[in-house]
Amino acid sequence: MHKAPSCGSHALTSTAPRPFVYLEHAITVKGADAPDITNNFIAECGSCIALTGASQVAKITNNFLISSWGGYSIFAENAEGPHISGNTVLWACNITLQNVNRASITGNKLLSNFPSMIALLNGSSENLIASNHFRRVHGDGASNRFDDKFGLVHIAGNKNTLTSNQFSFSVPAQTISPAGSDPTIVLVKSGGDNYLAANHITSNVPAKVVLDASTTATKVLFSATTAQLDAFTSNHSMVATP
Repeated sequence: MHKAPSCGSHALTSTAPRPFVYLEHAITVKGADAPDITNNFIAECGSCIALTGASQVAKITNNFLISSWGGYSIFAENAEGPHISGNTVLWACNITLQNVNRASITGNKLLSNFPSMIALLNGSSENLIASNHFRRVHGDGASNRFDDKFGLVHIAGNKNTLTSNQFSFSVPAQTISPAGSDPTIVLVKSGGDNYLAANHITSNVPAKVVLDASTTATKVLFSATTAQLDAFTSNHSMVATP
């Protein structure tokens, strides 16, 4: 595989439609302020878009990101305020933010045959995940990184908001991993004051919203029925979906 050039600058703009196909890393931006990555077609690459080091107010919008088999659809670390919106992210989709604060992830179409469609890790806080459509289906291959307990959305941070998203889970029961388990739609792994509101879950099998024992003051409002919530802590509030 080949590697596209990396860019490190105070401003990067890539707004004209560009195809990136069969690359190890399609776009890597190192420590940029206000990078603008828009209207690209990125397919069959190891990783699609990566913001490494640190960045501010990146804009990643209206891209087709398809089959990032070995890495990430979008990866960012130590970033402030990225705006990720209007992207179509297909197959092996994986948006991972590590120590990223005040991101907006809105209005994206996510279709994947693997878990971990959006992951907020390493204390990522005050991020907004809103009005996205998540569709999890069974396809070719199997995830070698995460099982279905990891969640379609995985949160390890504080004061994040997950609201007004549609989750559509349709996977044969015999293909769920670990075998015999109920898949996790949202896992709040750690952190405090996370807010889940008005999310809609449809699933062909029993599916869960899970709060791990270390989490505190999580609000779950019309985002799970009583049967769908597995809370391993009493430090939470819930208004169940009727």
